[in-house]
Amino acid sequence: MAVDNLDGHEIIALGKGIGFRKKIGDLLESDKIEQRFALQKNPAVDRLFSLLNENSPVFLELAVEIVKKS
Repeated sequence: MAVDNLDGHEIIALGKGIGFRKKIGDLLESDKIEQRFALQKNPAVDRLFSLLNENSPVFLELAVEIVKKS
């Protein structure tokens, strides 16, 4: 795991010898990074989490019961 210096997001960087003798906080040589994986933002998922945090759990339980009876 690493932090991308360009945008500050966490990434998973893969490459031969990329972590050899590295400690937390050390910089990685970009020429050794063969693959880079990062989570992509999804506005719909962000909105869903926002709605869940804004509402009482009682409303969520009520919605689950309504869906079960449909």
